[in-house]
Parts: sequence; C-alpha cells; structure tokens
Amino acid sequence: MTWRYYNTAPMRGARNMAYDEAMLKTAPPSSVTLRTYTWKPACLSLGCFQKYSEVNLGKVKENGFDVVRRSTGGRAVLHDKELTYSIVITPPHEILNMNVLGSYYLLCEGIVSGLNSLGVDAALKKSDDRELSTPSCFAAPTFNDIESGGKKLVGSAQMRAKEGLLQHGSILLDVDIKKLFDVVSKDENQSSRLAEAAKTKITSVNEQLGFRVGFEQLKKNILNGFSDSFSVGFEEVTLDGDFFAKVDDLEKNKYNSAAWTENR
Repeated sequence: MTWRYYNTAPMRGARNMAYDEAMLKTAPPSSVTLRTYTWKPACLSLGCFQKYSEVNLGKVKENGFDVVRRSTGGRAVLHDKELTYSIVITPPHEILNMNVLGSYYLLCEGIVSGLNSLGVDAALKKSDDRELSTPSCFAAPTFNDIESGGKKLVGSAQMRAKEGLLQHGSILLDVDIKKLFDVVSKDENQSSRLAEAAKTKITSVNEQLGFRVGFEQLKKNILNGFSDSFSVGFEEVTLDGDFFAKVDDLEKNKYNSAAWTENR
C-alpha cells in the first residue's frame, strides 16, 4: 500500500493552511496524503471558533509573528520550533468508516511510533482533568494528547468534510513557553504566571531526548513511524497548476481575509 507525501518548504501561516485545505479538496478518491512542514515566520494559529480578542496583537507584532485561523477546532498554537504534519484521507477509504476519535487515535499511532524510534518515550495518554485556564492549546492537556514524561508533546486536531478527513498537529522540537503566553495574554503578570505553571505541562523532543536533533531527522523518523504502523510506503507527489490555483485562491480569499481571521 502506498500513501502520497508532500514535503513543502517553510511558508507563511495563511499559505500553510491553504495548502492543507487544498490537499483535502484535490486529493484523489480513497487516498491518504501526508504532508510535513514548518512556518516562516513563526505563526500564532487560532482554533476555528476561538475569539480573536484573546490575541495580544502588540506582542504578535513585536515578535514578527503571523496570525492565522485554522479550519480545525481547539485553541491557540504558536508554530515556531516545531515540525507540523497534516493527513488527508478521502472517501471511500476504510479509515473514514471510523468515528472521529477512533480515527484520531489510529493516526496518532504513526506519530508515537516515529517518536519512539527516535528515542522519545512518547504515548497517547489520557490527561488529568485539571487544566490551566488559558486560550493556549498546549497549556491545556486534553484526553487525546501525545505526551512524554507526563507532559504534552504533540497537539493535534481533526475535522471532517464532504471531501474527507483532515488531521494536522504540532510536534514540538523545542518550545519557548514565555513567548507562547505573551501572545495569548494581554496581562503581563498573568502571562508570567501561566508560563511558569505551564512548565510542568509542556515539553519538547529535544528536552525529552537530552540532546538536540534537527527537523530533517525528526521528519525522517515520523515518516518511518507511519510506514511501520500502517505497513505503507510513500510516493512523493508532484504538485500541478490546479493545486496551486486552489492554494492561491484559499490563501487570498480565506486565510488572509480579515473576515475569516478576525471576525469571530
């Protein structure tokens, strides 16, 4: 069995989100497509229904970050020193017969396997009910996080549409907790308190390993994790003009639009 694979260069937030949605809208029937990517510049992404008023725009501008709204739910994520993955599955693929949570757990097995092969003791675990009161996704562990050392390492979200399934998530290679809370809190004292509390809840690949690995090594292990978990190979996809036209349209008219990003 073969899955399709996109390895894309670092992009701005709006274009990254346009790529993910264009994948969903253009992938062939009964296919699985995996994409790995990074962000340039770093970007604060908001959940589909999250309030834009929660963003500290002054800190966003000061740090030179982008802001984008995802098509998936959840809370704010600062995409900085991370590898992001996205998976698209189109009907009538059998995985779509599973419910959202079941397919979410299944797909996370590939991430866990890849992290384990790198030497990270990662697992998909149920977390404590108690959460930090914060608009940040990574500071609020849920019942379907990938954790290591009792801390959240990977945050993911899934959506379903008539075209199929889109799941994407952030694998933290490193993390700057203070920056994360600076951009989702308008009160400096609150930001500092939340950042301090979050140190017990958030981790990164390099912290867990105790030594540094790069994006390319992490990417290689994640691909191998999916290959091992699902007994699949990968075929790198050549992007065509129709795909780029869809990306350009979504970037301009949706993800770069104030009506989408701000008016919620």
